[in-house]
Amino acid sequence: GRPEWLGGWTVFYWAWWIGWAPFVGLFIARISRGRTIREFVFGVLLIPLGFTLAWLSIFGNSALDQVLHHGQQQLAQLAVDDPPTVLYALLDGYPWSKAVIGVTVLVSFIFFVTSADSGAVVLSTLSSHGGAPEDDGPRWLRVFWGTVIAVLTAGLLLAGSIDALKSAVVLASLPFSAVLLLMMWGLTRAFSDESHRKRAQQFRPSPLIGDDRHHQGWRQRLTQAMHFPVRDQVYRFMDDTVKPAMEAVAEQLREQGWDVQTRFEAGDMELSVNHGEQQDFLYRVILSGYLTPSFAAQQLRNQRYYRAEVHLYEGSQDYDLVGYSRKQIINDIISQYERHLQFLHLSR
Repeated sequence: GRPEWLGGWTVFYWAWWIGWAPFVGLFIARISRGRTIREFVFGVLLIPLGFTLAWLSIFGNSALDQVLHHGQQQLAQLAVDDPPTVLYALLDGYPWSKAVIGVTVLVSFIFFVTSADSGAVVLSTLSSHGGAPEDDGPRWLRVFWGTVIAVLTAGLLLAGSIDALKSAVVLASLPFSAVLLLMMWGLTRAFSDESHRKRAQQFRPSPLIGDDRHHQGWRQRLTQAMHFPVRDQVYRFMDDTVKPAMEAVAEQLREQGWDVQTRFEAGDMELSVNHGEQQDFLYRVILSGYLTPSFAAQQLRNQRYYRAEVHLYEGSQDYDLVGYSRKQIINDIISQYERHLQFLHLSR
């Protein structure tokens, strides 16, 4: 009857989507790093929709054509009695059926393995501690969760029924829908913070007189623009110039009563200011290597050059400090800190 259909299909699939959404969402976000939110949303909405429309149009219309015009009424009855096998029964009525069915089985296997793998990756990421946010969980944890998923799947197959799973999914998805609402609220807050940060980036603090990078001689600027330093040169620059600049700013902020932390490692230096309940300020300089561009001098091609790139709390700022003086780096730190204070003012 209609209530049974609603409970067995509509409600179950709604609950299934709610339960599966965090795994799919986190996995797609993980592999979509570098894309804009607009690209992410359009990709997630349009690609599955297009695949679903193509699948239903081709296979659904083919099945209806076989039933209505070619006397294959048993397909309709099979769809009611044994839905998992009706696709193979449909393909069996077409040429090269064995080869097509074999490809179908292979594609289905790849689909389920990919889904299980994405679930294992997300579970290992959520259940691991430490590491960078973009890192997946350790391999042994991924193997563990993959094994758990495989054992549960085998148990359900041997049981011969998924009625218990359907009931569990419906029951578990109801409280999880509240979690999704909280996630929506968190996403809204993140968008708001991003908007405030963009506005804060437009804030132009007053430069320290005589310390703007553009005040250096034009010959020096031109030479620096076409300079592709090696690793050791950038290491020395960070030790001799970046580190003293960070130490000077940190000392001055401590004298004013701020809680300032510094960390100096080879190729990775960091200054952070604790702001209590509001977002901390982070100024980090990381040594990063790149292949020398094709327009460089012939003797430099196919070699790597290095940059001392600035990273803030939200990530890389895509500019290089190599060539800055100590005072210019101090000026840059202060400018970024003033922008951060402007961001805290806007988001208070």
